[in-house]
Amino acid sequence: FYCKGVSFFMQNYKWIKHIFKEPFVCDNGKATTIQTVTICLQDISSGRFLISPFSSFILEEFGCKKTSSQIAAANVVVAFLNYIYFFLEKTIYCATPQDAVDFIDAKFVKRNTKDAYANTLTKFFLFLHKSNMIIIPNNIPLEKFHITGYMYAPVQRKQDVIHNIKTEYLPLFIQCAKDVAPDIVLGIFLQLFGGLRCSEVVSLEYSDIAISSKDSNIRTMFINLRDKDLRPDLPNAFTAKVKVNRRQEIIPAFGTMLFDLYESHRTSYKRTDTLAIFIDANGKAMTSKTYARKFQKVKKEFIKRLSESEDISTQSYAIYLSTYKWSTHICRGVFSNLIADNSNNVSEIAAWRGDKSLVSSLTYLNDNQVVAEKTLKTLNKLYEGENE
Repeated sequence: FYCKGVSFFMQNYKWIKHIFKEPFVCDNGKATTIQTVTICLQDISSGRFLISPFSSFILEEFGCKKTSSQIAAANVVVAFLNYIYFFLEKTIYCATPQDAVDFIDAKFVKRNTKDAYANTLTKFFLFLHKSNMIIIPNNIPLEKFHITGYMYAPVQRKQDVIHNIKTEYLPLFIQCAKDVAPDIVLGIFLQLFGGLRCSEVVSLEYSDIAISSKDSNIRTMFINLRDKDLRPDLPNAFTAKVKVNRRQEIIPAFGTMLFDLYESHRTSYKRTDTLAIFIDANGKAMTSKTYARKFQKVKKEFIKRLSESEDISTQSYAIYLSTYKWSTHICRGVFSNLIADNSNNVSEIAAWRGDKSLVSSLTYLNDNQVVAEKTLKTLNKLYEGENE
C-alpha cells in the first residue's frame, strides 16, 4: 500500500467486522458457542476476506468484555479504517491523531457517543504505537495521550422518543398483539410486566421459565435470564443477548392472562427440535430484528384502533402516539413507570429493571411499599373495570 494515494488494489476492498462462531462443550457437559470478533479486509466482488492483525486489538483490549462491547469497538475501528483508506486515501501507517479527531467530528451523533468513539480510538492508537505501526509524537507522554479536541456538532434533530403507554390502554395493546402478531404477544406481556428487553425476550428457552406461588392466592412467573446464543448458524453474533444475567419476576397482571398466554403459546408454537420459546417462520429461534418487525405491526394496529374510537381523548392519544418515535423498548418504560409508581427506593427500582447502575432508574422514582403487590392491585383494578 502507498502512504498517500492508496493503490488501485485497495479500491476493490473494504474493511469489515466478522464474528467467528465455534461450538464448545463446557466441563459440565453443556454446549455453548464461542464468538470471536475480528477485523477483516474483504474483497467486494468475491466476498472473501482476510483476517487483519488489527483483530489483536479487539482481543487484547476487549477480550474480557461481553461480545456486544467487542462488536461496538470493532465497529468504530472498521469505520475509522475505511475513513483512512478510502476517504483520506492513506494507510494506517500514515494516520495521525488529527485524522481521528476529524473522523469523530464528522459524525452526527450525540456527545456521549463521540466520547465513546474517542476512547476506543485512543486505545487503538496506543495499540498501533505499541505494535510499531505508527509513532505517537515524543512530546506527548503515552499515559496522557488521548484523542480529544473535536468540536461538538449538534445532532441533527430526530423524531422525539416516548417511553410509556397510558396504563388504561394496555389491555387494548395486548389484544392488538393477539390479533396481528400472536407469536409474540407473550413476549410483549413479559416486556410490559417484567421489563425484559427485546433481546432478552428472544433469548428465552422453556427451561428458563419457573412458575411458583408467592402465597395461596397468587401464582407468579420467574424468568432466568442468561447470556447465550440461540442462533449459532448465523454468520454474525446473535444480537439476542441478555444485558444483565438475573432472575426476573413477572407481575401476573390482568387476572390469569399471563398463564393463559403462556399455555396458549406453548400449545401453538413449542417445537421438539428447539427449546427456544419464540421461533420464526422457519422454526428457528427468532432474532431481535424479526421480533421488532412484528412489534411494528402491533404498534400500527394499536394506533389504528385508537384513532377509530368515538372518544375524542382516545383519538388525540392516537395522534400523539403516531407523532413520536417508539418501538419495543417502550414496554420496558411501561414496566419502569408501573414499578416507580409503587416505590421510592431507587435500588429497588434498579433491581426490578435489571440495571447495573442506579442512574438509569432515577427517572422513575416516586413512592414506596411492597412494589409487586401494589402494582398488581393497580393493574387488576384497572382490568376488572375494563371487563365489567
